Amino acid sequence: PWQLYILKYFPVESAYEFEFNKRHIYEVLDGYTGDWKFHFLAFPKIYGVLAFPLLLLGLVELIHQGKKNGQFPC
Repeated sequence: PWQLYILKYFPVESAYEFEFNKRHIYEVLDGYTGDWKFHFLAFPKIYGVLAFPLLLLGLVELIHQGKKNGQFPC
């Protein structure tokens, strides 16, 4: 709900913040260094070792649902 609120009442600021957050996927920002593996390598440190199997299960389920709904060709 707060995303809808800020989009409605602060459209310029929220557009900037959403765009900046999206750039984190493709660019190194805020002084961090590393390549595309950074988040995979930092995952256990940030979320704990036991969260990694949940991530894998989530990806498997995402692929399964995509195939079931015809969104993934293979």
